[in-house]
Amino acid sequence: MISKTALSLTVALCFMMNIAIAQSDVSSNTDVCDLPKVVGICYGHKIRWYYDKTLQQCSQFVYGGCLGNENNFISKELCQKRCEPTKL
Repeated sequence: MISKTALSLTVALCFMMNIAIAQSDVSSNTDVCDLPKVVGICYGHKIRWYYDKTLQQCSQFVYGGCLGNENNFISKELCQKRCEPTKL
């Protein structure tokens, strides 16, 4: 027989997987740079960069470590290379 703890963990895992699948569906139909900043639900403290469409520049944020999206770069340079318009 399954314990209540195991059942709770299974339900939580299924919920998190559904969120991740929904995020990937959005990502596949949208340009990475158009996606919103998503800090995630975990408690990590990772400095990352995302493209801010309003400011039209890459900005820093703190990523929790899970359930983010693809608008999440490990460096400002990678974000700029992918998302910032080239200046003529």
